[in-house]
Amino acid sequence: MAKSHDFEFAITPDQCVAALPEIAFDPGDEESDDGLRRAELQQSQLAIAELNHVSETALVQSVVKHALGKLPEFEE
Repeated sequence: MAKSHDFEFAITPDQCVAALPEIAFDPGDEESDDGLRRAELQQSQLAIAELNHVSETALVQSVVKHALGKLPEFEE
């Protein structure tokens, strides 16, 4: 049994993950041209990564600040 913080577990989290069957991912050719399906998958990826427009903008601004030292000023 694995010990963690004075608790005993019959199985570790790594053993649980290793015991899961592999999930096959085989997108068909008919789905490759489906724009709506691709958009839904992209939206799902953003949700899983907990990204939205605000957090994505903050990440881009952070990268630009790191690369340039400051954000460029926008002319109107």
